[in-house]
Amino acid sequence: MADFASKESVAALVKRRNAAVTPHMPFDPADPPGKTIAALFEAVAEEHLIQPTIIYDFPVEISPLSKNKPDEPAWVERFEILAGA
Repeated sequence: MADFASKESVAALVKRRNAAVTPHMPFDPADPPGKTIAALFEAVAEEHLIQPTIIYDFPVEISPLSKNKPDEPAWVERFEILAGA
């Protein structure tokens, strides 16, 4: 979770990903970290999920109406089921 804790650490993840892979993932430092985390997940992991998979705990910036996690206020209790995406 430390990699997702601050804007700077999320920006470092995007820079590391863009250094290794082309095309580069668009990145706007003004975006909230949660929005960047979601875009990073879509760019890196989502295409590799073949089996039915449950993804849970999302950044509050992309799910503002979901219930906040009591111990992690930047994250919400939300889930998605991905199957053959």
